[in-house]
Amino acid sequence: MDSLTPEFVGRYYDQTSQLFELMSSANIHYGYWPEDKQELSLVAAQELLTEMMIQRMRLPATAHLLDVGCGLGHPAMRISRETGCRVTGVTVSQVQVDQGNQRAAAAGLGERVRFQYADAMSLPFEDGAFQAAWALESLLHMPARAQVLREMRRVVVPGGRIGISDMIYRTPLTNDEASFIRGAFLMQSAISLPDYRALLAESGLEVEEVLDISTNTLPTLPHLMKSFEHHHETLRAAMGEAAMSQLREAWVQAAELYRRSLGYVLIIARRG
Repeated sequence: MDSLTPEFVGRYYDQTSQLFELMSSANIHYGYWPEDKQELSLVAAQELLTEMMIQRMRLPATAHLLDVGCGLGHPAMRISRETGCRVTGVTVSQVQVDQGNQRAAAAGLGERVRFQYADAMSLPFEDGAFQAAWALESLLHMPARAQVLREMRRVVVPGGRIGISDMIYRTPLTNDEASFIRGAFLMQSAISLPDYRALLAESGLEVEEVLDISTNTLPTLPHLMKSFEHHHETLRAAMGEAAMSQLREAWVQAAELYRRSLGYVLIIARRG
């Protein structure tokens, strides 16, 4: 496949963001199912994961949050609506930038929430420009997590929180498996939880909380596959039958690999 440059990732999300929204929600990230609430819908589980991150960021209304890899902007708008904070979201998808700004304006949040095109590897902001930053399931697309973490640390004030939700591997991957997840998830690199802890320390971040929610996120791909079949006709019209078949096969394989070897973590760190 093509090199996973920022431009390639941007084009991918230009083409697929609204399809993912059709199948799940504007969150475009995994869901969280508590042990006693396995009946939750995918949308409800995604909203719950967003809420878990909002609660852990503990932002006052005076804060300015940087959303790294903001997607269509739903989490950014939700945290602004719930806390009153300002949010600047960055993405390499111009479609997401345009859609996010339109949605923020329509929701009456245009004065507090804005989105712009930017590469997280080289953020176009001054040192200490934000009180906090988060990256919800976006670091996996970056060529180097360490570089993005250093950039997030740079643009956050001393003591500011940095929130991360990201995929990890729980058991070592074969070369074929690593190649597969690169194509299936646009995942530049796989990382274990111990290595993630070390990476955070090397990036100058003090870890406050690491929550392994691998088990709680397991239903995400099966739910997506059900939604995929439910919207089969709409998706086929947009993608074509051949692409549909390829995607179906890839998701079956991805769900099995996720169950066997992959996982998911929530991390709250602080700039020292």
